[in-house]
Amino acid sequence: MSDDKREETRARLLEAAAHVFAKKGYEGASVDDVAHAAGFTKGAVYWHFASKEDLFLELVRRRDSILMGEFFAAAANAAPEGYVSELASVYGRHAPDPSEWKLWMEFVLYALRKPSLTRRMRKEGEEAYQALVATLDTRLAEREGTPPLSTELLARLYLALFTGVNQQRAIDPASVDDELFPRLLHFIERAYDALAR
Repeated sequence: MSDDKREETRARLLEAAAHVFAKKGYEGASVDDVAHAAGFTKGAVYWHFASKEDLFLELVRRRDSILMGEFFAAAANAAPEGYVSELASVYGRHAPDPSEWKLWMEFVLYALRKPSLTRRMRKEGEEAYQALVATLDTRLAEREGTPPLSTELLARLYLALFTGVNQQRAIDPASVDDELFPRLLHFIERAYDALAR
């Protein structure tokens, strides 16, 4: 099989998997369902992915790489006065909708019952966290004053904000409007500057 054909098949499988997981949930979906939706045999799925877990995590990895790539680019390149609006714009384009978040939470609960999968998720999460810390180190290096908290803690705060807003929106969409995320980012930025003086 040529590289182009392999990538085409893989892309079709991932597209089908996204639809199947969205419709049936993680545990309700099967490899057979994905293969049927993509027009392939189950063997074709296992040729490209070792397991249903691998298939799901590849979907998440691809989605996260787009989101994080744009977040990091905005953080690195935005002028100070446009920083929050640039990050809010990325969030508005790529934040998971409530259905996506519920699917992710279902998978997280499933993964927490499997130590090897938990370790794998922890490793990937740590890589993303360290990339965020490095971006914050670069962005905040030239700010005046004594930092009120480390970039490691600030990164944890940003991740908690992202997770918390998405979880609240999944539970009660009416309680989280489009302006909540940028308002909270503005608050963190102003608090950081005020405490650094």
